[in-house]
Amino acid sequence: MTGYNLKNINNYANFDKNLSVSYGHNDITHAIQLIALLKGEGVDAKVQLEPKTSAFLHNPNWGAPNYTHIILEDGKIVVTPTEYDLKFQFSNNNDKIKFTKLIDLYAKKDSKDQEGLIYKSWWQPFIQTDKIEGYQMLISHLVKNGDFEANVLTLPKNSKAFIDFMKKGSNLKVTTQEIWVNPAFYRFMEGDYK
Repeated sequence: MTGYNLKNINNYANFDKNLSVSYGHNDITHAIQLIALLKGEGVDAKVQLEPKTSAFLHNPNWGAPNYTHIILEDGKIVVTPTEYDLKFQFSNNNDKIKFTKLIDLYAKKDSKDQEGLIYKSWWQPFIQTDKIEGYQMLISHLVKNGDFEANVLTLPKNSKAFIDFMKKGSNLKVTTQEIWVNPAFYRFMEGDYK
């Protein structure tokens, strides 16, 4: 695992999963520009922002962390930003696929000083949805306690180890599901920075 997200379940959009995507980020200007970009490209969708707290490993290739962070004994950096998931429900699958392509064009950083991107674009944007061609499968581990739910993502080969770890240290129930993420985020899960 590389980190987790923590959300209040009362903020969930409860959109139609077949027509929806979840897009994670931490800057509200980025969200505003993304919604404007979609409108400009003729993509109409229901939108809901789901606030979350995150903790994840910071890759040194991204530059100095500009969030609250902790440096572990082994030198790894864990950042703990306040973020959000933008939930989009599209009217059809074509718009959902168009959305994923627009992220690659306008919200995926490929070089340090790249121009033409929306504000604060990431090296590895985070898109989660059902299976789309070119997307990779991860396992989502959901741990619920009252109104809060933690989501821990792992590569499929690491899922059992996480579940076994949770059984040793907690009586919380872990439910799992297969999710599909964009290639850049999958590379982050494998330890790459682009």
